[in-house]
Amino acid sequence: MQQHLVNRRSATSPVFMLLVFLGMSLSRRLTFASLPSSSIRGVHRTTSRCGPGASRNRAVAPVAALPLEIVEPSFNLAGGCLGLGVLLGVKGSPVKNGLFAIAAAVFGLFIAFQTFNLRFAFDSEAFELRFANGAGPDQNAVVGGINRWSYKSFVNWDFLPSKDFPILVYFKETQTPAADRQEAPDFLVPDSLDGQAHFFPAIADAAALDRGFAEHGCTKA
Repeated sequence: MQQHLVNRRSATSPVFMLLVFLGMSLSRRLTFASLPSSSIRGVHRTTSRCGPGASRNRAVAPVAALPLEIVEPSFNLAGGCLGLGVLLGVKGSPVKNGLFAIAAAVFGLFIAFQTFNLRFAFDSEAFELRFANGAGPDQNAVVGGINRWSYKSFVNWDFLPSKDFPILVYFKETQTPAADRQEAPDFLVPDSLDGQAHFFPAIADAAALDRGFAEHGCTKA
């Protein structure tokens, strides 16, 4: 789930309320695991199998492997939160605030943990949020269905507040049935298009995500 840094109060309050909301949301969506293989330009490439061919013990016709591009993680957001915690907590700091210092440090550790354990991924058909050990996407606790969205269903995507300073990865899709969609805060949604809005902390290489969305033909408003 992204915003600006200003001074003591106007910067920390909105940013942390937003980040805590996003962190709680992400923690509801997935549990955690460990790490995969080699990288190309910010993307790990591996393969996954689907259907009955995934089982080694079954004598069935071979199933074609599906190429999977796993985006390189980024610890910038976690490091920024921890750094802000130090700035707000250090003795003599002009913006010292013990409560926000603790909140920033705890949230930074939480984001670091998520960065270690979760990955954004692209295959030939869809975008996923999955486990770092290679396990497939989990069930989405907010709107139902798994954390996997067809490229054809995208109506917009972006980085908030910007690609150069990403705090949130945003996208909107029409794959989620209208009856299951949940409203997102208006001040966060950068468009008025029909669909389900999603916000995730920017725990992956934003440049690689930007390339992946563009290369896979995801619509951008």
